[in-house]
Amino acid sequence: MNEKALFNTLYTALKNRQGLYYTPAKITKLFRELVNNDDIVFKTSRNPLIELGDVVVTGEYDCLDDMENYSSITIYVGFNPKETLLHVGAPGAFNLKKLAINVVECLGHEQVKQTRHRSRNFDVNPVIFISGAQQDDDWQEQQFIGQEDEVEAFGYSIACEMFLKYRANVLTSQHLFKTLMYRVYSTQFGENHPIVNQLVSYTLSYYSKLRGENNGKSIKQKVQSIA
Repeated sequence: MNEKALFNTLYTALKNRQGLYYTPAKITKLFRELVNNDDIVFKTSRNPLIELGDVVVTGEYDCLDDMENYSSITIYVGFNPKETLLHVGAPGAFNLKKLAINVVECLGHEQVKQTRHRSRNFDVNPVIFISGAQQDDDWQEQQFIGQEDEVEAFGYSIACEMFLKYRANVLTSQHLFKTLMYRVYSTQFGENHPIVNQLVSYTLSYYSKLRGENNGKSIKQKVQSIA
């Protein structure tokens, strides 16, 4: 996937529709047509936690469907249950650039997991982190985001968000802290935890690839800048 090209396609399409009114189904259809990939299904979803006027993108990879050669990645374009029409680009409505970034990042996140499953011949048991958290909510979250599949996928997500937002030559800790998932990982595990270090390593590697750099010297320089 060419993240920059896809982002430009999505963002341009949204900007060209500023001032128009779109139904949730029509926005979902727009993304489906622009991405145009038979392995990716776009669906409209509803969630009362989503504010009116906002759009939230989430994704899911199904390794069992992938094994059977069915479409295995689903991107959910989420809206408030009461949403009927959205005024594209209107003040207070969803941010066009942020939405385009979220679609690209979410799609790539699921493709990372797809690649990992395929590389191990669809073994559904990746390396599991065993949480020692005492609180049930913390335990469940650490068990989930501590899986190696998720660590790499979220490393990609952070890199993709920073690449499309900032295009910085060198990443810093300030860049990382601007991303929600880095803050989640550092809060759950602590900044010096091996899982957080692994997350940063994946982030640096993917960021280097997104910039078209040679992994190695560039990553070493970025590690020094973040340390």
